[in-house]
Amino acid sequence: MNNGSWKIGNGDSINFWTDAWCGDPLIQTLNIPPDLHNDLNSNVRNMITNFKWNIPKCLLQAYPPLRNLTASISLPIIQKDDQFIWKHSHDGSLSFKDAYLFDCPVGQNISWAKLILNSLIPPSKSLTVWRALHDKLPTNDNLSKRDCYLPSICNLCGKEMETSYHLFFHCIFAKFIWNLLSSTINVQCSFLSFHEALSLCNRNWSPLCKPTILAAIINCCNVIWFCRNQRRFSNKLIHPKSAINLIISYIPFR
Repeated sequence: MNNGSWKIGNGDSINFWTDAWCGDPLIQTLNIPPDLHNDLNSNVRNMITNFKWNIPKCLLQAYPPLRNLTASISLPIIQKDDQFIWKHSHDGSLSFKDAYLFDCPVGQNISWAKLILNSLIPPSKSLTVWRALHDKLPTNDNLSKRDCYLPSICNLCGKEMETSYHLFFHCIFAKFIWNLLSSTINVQCSFLSFHEALSLCNRNWSPLCKPTILAAIINCCNVIWFCRNQRRFSNKLIHPKSAINLIISYIPFR
């Protein structure tokens, strides 16, 4: 009720003194003593005659601001019901979204959120990168943080411990993929993090190139993760060139 106001129709539903129809309720605007509030039962219709304001002279003399307050409110020229409207929307309607935004705190403003949630990229592909950006992929280093200790070895190169950085950016398997992307777009693709990889999209690419490069980056990460899982759980070794073909098949060229 504190965030709504009345739009006058016939005035039957609106208390002239205690309801909000001209800004704050008149009992607040005119500083009417609280001990009088229970006796103020007149509705707005009592103050209207032939679709025009008809405020008693004694009230206008007692409360001079009433003249300007009522003059600022337009009355309908036909009979219609009063309408209670939401103050914070452009049309007065209260949608579920309006209620949610009003009652809930403002969420995080994450720069990459709208970037990876792109209509050209399947959500399942974006989800992998979303998890990686939050450091939630179950790589060996992340599992150890949860007290799950395993003999750690990279399943793609078999030379170093598996960490998110090594698996996606430092492993010779990952470097083969990023080097091919680098030669394709003629930009150095040597990254230290997922944020740095996504920052590649901030260059002055054409509107047609940018979505394709974004899809290439996201699908490179997805295919590296897929190949790692195939090797670990199914003992299937996927050749880097086959991985490249997978990436190309996923990218929507425009």
